[in-house]
Amino acid sequence: KNAEFPLYLRIPFWARQAMIYLPDGEIMQVRSGETACVRRRWTSGDVLRLEMPAVPRVTRWYHQSAAVELGPLLMALRPEPAWFETENGLAAETGEPWNRALVRDEPMKLIQIEEDVSAFGHGESAVGVMVKAAKVDWPMDDGSCAAVPMTPRFARSALDILELVPYGDAPLRICEFPFGTVREDKPKEVK
Repeated sequence: KNAEFPLYLRIPFWARQAMIYLPDGEIMQVRSGETACVRRRWTSGDVLRLEMPAVPRVTRWYHQSAAVELGPLLMALRPEPAWFETENGLAAETGEPWNRALVRDEPMKLIQIEEDVSAFGHGESAVGVMVKAAKVDWPMDDGSCAAVPMTPRFARSALDILELVPYGDAPLRICEFPFGTVREDKPKEVK
């Protein structure tokens, strides 16, 4: 039956310009990182819609590394794994380049797939983030990545584009990257 009661909705800090669409057509803009209260008389069949837009953002991690997050998702580079047996069980390696640094102050692009997609790890990812990156000297250390290089610098001509996918959608993944800057290429002198 109809009843009047408050509905409290916690809006995460990453939800910029979150909106609540009420059954009567009213729209409420709510603040990220706060709790919104919708107090009204509810009737059977009422639908409330909460939209929480997510934009890619860089967060800082251990050893001055950086990661890309999209809303509540941690994004990762997904190199193609080659699985093999060891005396300790199953292990993976990749022949694809993985040792990349994210480029500071470069825009990121969100990719969303509108059609139906399967669960993590089965087929194409529903979302991705395109980032600018550059190859850096970052070797392996006994089957794992060595310590993340701190504040690398690279030429603009060395930049390429990487697609990052949700962490849970990558069986072999890199999610903490060196965070570097571009040094401007100097023109060669003509003699």
